[in-house]
Amino acid sequence: MLALLLVALFAPPAGGPLTVTAIGAGTAVESRTLVGVASTFPANGDPVFAHATLDNPGPGEATITWVWLHDGKEAWRDAHTIGKSPAWRSWTRKRMAKDAIGSWTVEIRGADGAVLHAVVFDVVAPPG
Repeated sequence: MLALLLVALFAPPAGGPLTVTAIGAGTAVESRTLVGVASTFPANGDPVFAHATLDNPGPGEATITWVWLHDGKEAWRDAHTIGKSPAWRSWTRKRMAKDAIGSWTVEIRGADGAVLHAVVFDVVAPPG
């Protein structure tokens, strides 16, 4: 009984804050990995993917919201559950049609609404 009490008293605290360890934008996700990483994409109807690796030390699941901003105005939200893991991957995508030309920011927000990290890219008129 004393041994259990000592372990409980000296055990490191469980959990901690959710952190973003990597973030980017690209043309696809293959095997949970972002491909076609770029900072400029054509407005040709193809999707742009925002992808992140997150460290969630727990003790349980966490919730994030991907917030897509087009020229500073919110265009879309996408909520995801993040499991307990040092390298949980999450991604979201949005098709970029002709009306998507401009500056884009995709934020990851925590459950409290605070911005944890963001990726910025531009969508331009397709060639030709």
